[in-house]
Amino acid sequence: MPLGVKLRLAATLLGAVPGARAELRGYNGNRILVGAHPACDLTPAQFRLLAHLAGPPGHAGAAVPFAAAVCEVELAGALVPEGAGLYRRRTAEGHQQRWWATDLPAPAVAHLLAGHRARPGWSLSATALADPTLGTTAVCVDGGRAAGGARPGRATPGGATAGGMMAGGTMLDAELDAGAFALLGACLVAELERSLND
Repeated sequence: MPLGVKLRLAATLLGAVPGARAELRGYNGNRILVGAHPACDLTPAQFRLLAHLAGPPGHAGAAVPFAAAVCEVELAGALVPEGAGLYRRRTAEGHQQRWWATDLPAPAVAHLLAGHRARPGWSLSATALADPTLGTTAVCVDGGRAAGGARPGRATPGGATAGGMMAGGTMLDAELDAGAFALLGACLVAELERSLND
């Protein structure tokens, strides 16, 4: 995946996930920390602007020298890598979540989420959050609270939800991972199909 795309996807998650941080590594060994903490070098908003200016592959934006100087992007903080671009997060309220970002448009992601059907006895709440400026979409799959009763699936303004009721509190991590990886896989297939048609 081209680094410009990685920068846009990282900026999407930094803007969508509270407490997320990133470390950018340069070819010269420099490290740039991105996050809301005052000790960070860039805020998520500043990084998002640089990622936007770097643009999609082939774009000759003002921040191309910035993108050319970066060789690696690593997300951290509230996001724990699970592999294949999927990240784990536990909210302050105890919700287990899985996050990823895609360069698919939000309506395409919403269509994929609406088509998802959870296994009997379990339910996922999956939300797509569009970032029209970056041309990306953040996706959150929520497995529910660590304790408590049933929780309905929900949608956010501009988002889409798949799922229904969750009975009995929390979803097992394995079930949440399986559902999130299935949805992520559907997004990756759609990205590949789109790239073949471009």
